[in-house]
Amino acid sequence: MLARLMQGLLVSIGLAVAVAIFDFLLGVSIGVLAGYYGGFLDQFLARFTDLNLAFPTLLFLIMLAGIGLGIQPPGSSLGLMIASATPNITVYPYEILLPSAVLTILVLAFSFLGDAIQDAFSPQQV
Repeated sequence: MLARLMQGLLVSIGLAVAVAIFDFLLGVSIGVLAGYYGGFLDQFLARFTDLNLAFPTLLFLIMLAGIGLGIQPPGSSLGLMIASATPNITVYPYEILLPSAVLTILVLAFSFLGDAIQDAFSPQQV
């Protein structure tokens, strides 16, 4: 279970980093288009960006894995572990609790890290 959890964590974080790089490149492209053309396109792209920010990347990947669009067995990811353990939750509850706890801690850690970086680089209020 621990080896599968560690492999799932590695795959989930690696995929999240790849998606974050893709999001960065997509965001720069969208920003350039919105700034250059303005008007309706600017408003549309701003709403698209708001929608994208409403769903954190890691949770989106977990959701994809939960509906079968992510890593497939025999591979391992946190989402796949949670999805495969769901039918047996009453018999083996630890199979879903451990990956869920790791996912929760990971999301909170990145959230706190983002807040700390924002606080460090934003101007101080007097």
